[in-house]
Amino acid sequence: SMLESAEKYKLSKSGRIISLSFEMMVNDDLGAFGRIPQMIASAARAKEANVIYGILNDNPNMSDEKALFSTDHKNLASTAGVPSEATLSAACVAMFEQTNLAGDPINVKPKFLVHGPQNLVTVKKMLSTDMLATKSGDINVFKGEFVPVLDQRITDKRWFLLSDPAMCDTIEYAYLDGMEGVTTETQYGFDVDGVAVKARMIFGAKAIDYRGMYKNAGA
Repeated sequence: SMLESAEKYKLSKSGRIISLSFEMMVNDDLGAFGRIPQMIASAARAKEANVIYGILNDNPNMSDEKALFSTDHKNLASTAGVPSEATLSAACVAMFEQTNLAGDPINVKPKFLVHGPQNLVTVKKMLSTDMLATKSGDINVFKGEFVPVLDQRITDKRWFLLSDPAMCDTIEYAYLDGMEGVTTETQYGFDVDGVAVKARMIFGAKAIDYRGMYKNAGA
C-alpha cells in the first residue's frame, strides 16, 4: 500500500530597489555600482539561510500538531550534551530506529552534523582522523563519519544530525515556478537622471519529514 503524510507551506516575496543618481555613478571611484549584483546575490543567500536555519532553531509544529523535534517524534535528545561518543551514539540509534507510516524500519543514516561556533572545537575533535590510538578504548569511532556544517545562526551549543535528503526528506525549499533564485531588473531613468536596480525573490521552505533529523539542545 502507499502511505503518505502531507505538509503545507507557502512562498513569500521579498526584494529591494537600489537607486543611484547620475552623480553617484560618475563618482564611483571604488566600483560600488559594479558590485551591486554580487551584493544582491549575497543578500538573497542570507535570506534563504535565515529561513532554513529558522526552522531548525524555532522548532515549528508539523502537520500532526507536534513540534518538529519532540519526544513524540523520537528525534529529540532526552539529555542535553555536546557532541561526544555517548551523545552521537544515542542520536544515531534514534535515527536508525525510525519507522515509516506503516511501521517498517527505514534505516535512516545521518550524514550532516550541523552546529554553531560554540561547538566548533568539539566537533573538530570528534570527527578528526589525526588521532592515533595507543589502545582500543582510545579509538575515535566517529572519525570522518559526518559532514560538519557550521553556521553562526546557531548561537548556542545545540546541534543537529540530518540525513542525506536523497535518502530521507528533511527540509524542502522552493521558488516560484520559472523564477528560481533571485531575479533583477535595471531601469534607467529619463525624468530622473539615474538608474534603479530592483531585486526580487519568491522563496519558501518547510520541514517535511522529521525522521531524517535529530536535535540535541547541547549543554
